[in-house]
Amino acid sequence: EGGMSAVGGVNIPTFYAPDDPLFADLKAKFVDHDIPLLMDAMSLSDQPLPLLWTGDFIPADGPTPGSTIYIVGEFNCSCVGISNFGKGCGPDKDLTDVTDENYLEGTRLTNLIGKKAVEALEEMDYAKVRADSLLPQPASPKYKLAHIGFESPGGYAFNTDKDKNGTRYDSIPICNGVIRAGASCELVKYTPDDHDGFAKEILKYDAFIVRV
Repeated sequence: EGGMSAVGGVNIPTFYAPDDPLFADLKAKFVDHDIPLLMDAMSLSDQPLPLLWTGDFIPADGPTPGSTIYIVGEFNCSCVGISNFGKGCGPDKDLTDVTDENYLEGTRLTNLIGKKAVEALEEMDYAKVRADSLLPQPASPKYKLAHIGFESPGGYAFNTDKDKNGTRYDSIPICNGVIRAGASCELVKYTPDDHDGFAKEILKYDAFIVRV
């Protein structure tokens, strides 16, 4: 039973969900409080955490009977193994030795790693490129959205949140955020003089962002 341990011997892991209440207090103190302080101490507060890393803890008796405190033994981000695939490790083994259950659970994590890697790279690219106008719509959008606006009659005095084109000053950045996520997002103005035509036109969209 079990698989290879990082320090030798046999490892029989027990997996817990990130929001398991058993470790809620530890997570709050370590991830939400301690990690930002450590990153700042290493002058890395403006850098992302590694995609795959671990903090290894040593349990110790707490100050009150029956309580437990956790002491960090090490941080690891260079050779972290995904234990669900551990059965595939060995001179005569491969992924076919991994159970369907473990394969599925491990793939959930690796898919998330891939998603976060692409998101991080895209975020870096977007930060370098300024777009003051609407980006080109995707050729095959995941969804079709419409950003619906309305220009009140009466001129600027009644449209103080609009730009020179009659749309809200933040409309284009919002649409571009949707486009960068892989969906289309068109600027559409509500036309009260042709309400029925407007209602018919917007049926082609999957969702609306209403900003009037």
